[in-house]
Amino acid sequence: MDEEVVALAVEANASVIEQGDTVPNRKTYNFNPQWQKTFPSLLFEENLMYCKYCKGQKQAGKSAFVTRYYSIYDSGDRQPLLDAYHDGASLSLMTPYSTQNPSRSSLGEYHKDSRNLKRVKDSTIWYCLLKHTRLNVVAFLNELPKTQHDTASFTVDVNTYTNTLLSFTVSGVFKEVDGKSRDSTMAFSRVFITVPSGNSGLCIVNDQIFIRMATTEEIRRAFVAPAPMPSSSPVPTLTAPQQDMLAAFSQKSGMNLEWSQKCLQDNEWDFNRAAQIFTQLKTDGKIPDVAFIK
Repeated sequence: MDEEVVALAVEANASVIEQGDTVPNRKTYNFNPQWQKTFPSLLFEENLMYCKYCKGQKQAGKSAFVTRYYSIYDSGDRQPLLDAYHDGASLSLMTPYSTQNPSRSSLGEYHKDSRNLKRVKDSTIWYCLLKHTRLNVVAFLNELPKTQHDTASFTVDVNTYTNTLLSFTVSGVFKEVDGKSRDSTMAFSRVFITVPSGNSGLCIVNDQIFIRMATTEEIRRAFVAPAPMPSSSPVPTLTAPQQDMLAAFSQKSGMNLEWSQKCLQDNEWDFNRAAQIFTQLKTDGKIPDVAFIK
C-alpha cells in the first residue's frame, strides 16, 4: 500500500510541475559562501540580518526571518506575508489521522484541508489541497484561525542547504485566540523551503505545515514567561555634562539615545574618539539599522 501511495504521489507532483505552478521562474541569487555560519541570526536572532519583506520598514526590520514571520502571522492581518512568498510558491497542511468526528475535534478547522496522502486517495483532491501561488497561499493562511505562538517554545533546524536553497524546520506550540477552539494549545512543525532574495534575505517557495494537539507536557510548559534576571549592579546615573554630550552625539550621529550612550561609554565619554569610531563603523556597514530607530 505504501509503494502505491508513493507512486501516486510522484505522479501527482509530476502533473503539478507540468503546469508550472510550483517551479520558481526567478532571477537566481547566491548566498554568501560563509552564510551557513549565520543560520541562527538569519532565521531567528534580532538585529543581525533582515528578510525581504522587512525592507523599507525600519521598525519591522529589526527581527530576523522566523521572528518577523510569526509576528505578522499572529498579528490578525496576515496579508503582509505576501512579500515573504515567491509568486509560484506552494503550501500544504497535514493533521494526524483520526477516527473522531472532525466537528468535535479542536483540529476540526484544519482536518478539512489536511493533505494526508495515506488518507486521501484521489489525486485530483491532492492537487486541490495543495495551495498554488503566493496569492492563494496567503488567502488560505488568512482563512485559518487567529493564533498566538509561544516563540519561547520554538526549535529551528536547518535540514539542507546549498548556495541557492535553504530548507529549515520550525517547531513549537500555539493557541487559537478566537473560534470554538479558543485557548486550546496545539503543536506544529513547519518546513520552509526558501531561496535567497536580492536583499540578503529569504523567499519561500514551499511551505509544509503539520498540526496536532499538544501533549500534556507541552501544555504545561507553554506560554510560561521566564522570570527576569535580577541586575547585579545598579544602572549608572548620567551627570548633567554627560546628558548634554549624549544629546549632542545623538543629534550629530543620527543614532538613538541607547546606541549613542553605548558608543560614548565604550570610548570613556571621549566625544571626538567616539565620533571617529562611529564614522569608521558606519563606513564599514557594521552599525545595524536598529541603532537609527528613534
